[in-house]
Amino acid sequence: MKGYKFSVRGVNEIFEEMWHSLPPETKERILKETSEKLKVKIESIRNYIYKKRPIPLELVSSIVSSLSPEKQTEIWSKIFKKFSTITYSHSKSVKLPKVINEDLVYLIGALRDAYIREKGSTYYILFGYLHEDRVWIDNILDPIFEKLFGEKLKKIGVKREYKLITSKAITSFLKETFNITPAPQRNWKTPEIVLGLPLELQKHYIAGFWDADGGCPHEETYSSKWFKPYVKFTQSFNNENSCPPLEDIQRILEVMNITSTITKLPRHGSRKSPAFDLIISKKESIINFWKEIPVRHPIKAQRLKNLVNFLGLSSDGEHIQP
Repeated sequence: MKGYKFSVRGVNEIFEEMWHSLPPETKERILKETSEKLKVKIESIRNYIYKKRPIPLELVSSIVSSLSPEKQTEIWSKIFKKFSTITYSHSKSVKLPKVINEDLVYLIGALRDAYIREKGSTYYILFGYLHEDRVWIDNILDPIFEKLFGEKLKKIGVKREYKLITSKAITSFLKETFNITPAPQRNWKTPEIVLGLPLELQKHYIAGFWDADGGCPHEETYSSKWFKPYVKFTQSFNNENSCPPLEDIQRILEVMNITSTITKLPRHGSRKSPAFDLIISKKESIINFWKEIPVRHPIKAQRLKNLVNFLGLSSDGEHIQP
């Protein structure tokens, strides 16, 4: 299929089995939607489903995203077990994770703090290497990239430092599999795979998202007469009235008895896009968040422990020791 550079070996039999299980009307709908989306002939799509040619990753993602969230999770789990390596033309192969696990789902949430670029021959995932995020990137994200893909983040810059992955294969795999839209970030929605995952894995997505774009008060603010405890997520989205990524997190949190509100932030000079806060302010919900969400950012995790300790409770009813 002209224009495709990324392909995955070993998944055709999974697609053929899936295809035979679908009702005829569903098949026709998927073929039509995929044909229109990718601008390819329906017959070309059928050839990839039934024949033993390596199936393009973009086609994998497009077809699977047409299914229900539960079916998507089932199919992707089977596909991941078949993964070995992925190759971009004229670049080296990289290994792929064999299962949708806690580290991978956490990374997808953490990418909210990244800049992802895919333009021409330029592909990269970039993190700002600044202040308290240095310890997070070095001790959490770097080992995750190496464990999942066999690649480490590289440091660049002098006055302003960054860490990035320049692998075209990794960038494309994450973008296509998890429906991640390259910059600007305000167009990102919650990946369809995440919405269909079990709650225990969704917790790790929320943890990665919070470690990237969340926060809670610093300990030195506790003595202020205006102090109010909170745990919050902040996100820009290309919509004046709603922020679907935060709304999805809010629904998942409610299952764990964590209540929250979503508020639109006022515009100012540096904020050109609509932005929203998801705020957890009730004491019981803050404590439940600490109990349920496996945050990993070393500094933010300690700050959250300090807040829960200040509120007077821990998971076992005792004060938490820093």
